[in-house]
Amino acid sequence: MIITRPRVGKFPFRRATTTLLCVVAVTLGVARAAHADDVRASNAAATSDVALPSSAPAIGSYEAGLQAAYSFALGSNAQMVTFFPRLSRVVRVLDGPAPGVVTFGVEGMFSRIFEPTHAMELGGGLLLRYRLAFPRVQPYAELEGGMLYSDLRHFDLGSRVLFTAQGAVGLQVPLWNGLAATAGYRFRHISNAGQSRSNPGLNSNLLIAGLAYAF
Repeated sequence: MIITRPRVGKFPFRRATTTLLCVVAVTLGVARAAHADDVRASNAAATSDVALPSSAPAIGSYEAGLQAAYSFALGSNAQMVTFFPRLSRVVRVLDGPAPGVVTFGVEGMFSRIFEPTHAMELGGGLLLRYRLAFPRVQPYAELEGGMLYSDLRHFDLGSRVLFTAQGAVGLQVPLWNGLAATAGYRFRHISNAGQSRSNPGLNSNLLIAGLAYAF
């Protein structure tokens, strides 16, 4: 029996592309506005000789978080809901108009696939994150690499054990006492990394939101 990749389903790709462009535009616009506000606040504080409270965490502190994502694949109608628990350590804080916070840690992943068939994914990997620690709105970028197990049988991915490479951009908004809300966009690629001759891979867009806690 030959398993073939299905035709693109009924997911509205044109509408999804428009939504993703809007997310990126809003992310950049809000980050630029936050930067302008913080520069004005810094100038005002410097003029009045009043120091602004630092929003940067200490090196060696930790950040835990949980994000949920809605994912839809490119070139197919695969759709899923994914949860990303994470634990990271602050490894460096860079000086600048806004402190640049570099964190490194681990991230888990659990996906429930509901289109075109019911299946699951379970895995995790290493996560590198860079965040500009403005007082109110903090843009961030992430890179992640790892492995996962998938029981998705509708696509021929060449193996049940797959490798992932992901990149994300978004915004983090501090709430209170180390708690913050996060939202953004993530791109994910999975493949069997040459374990078999058939290695079509699968690319997906993810719209994500969640909470983070620094301690």
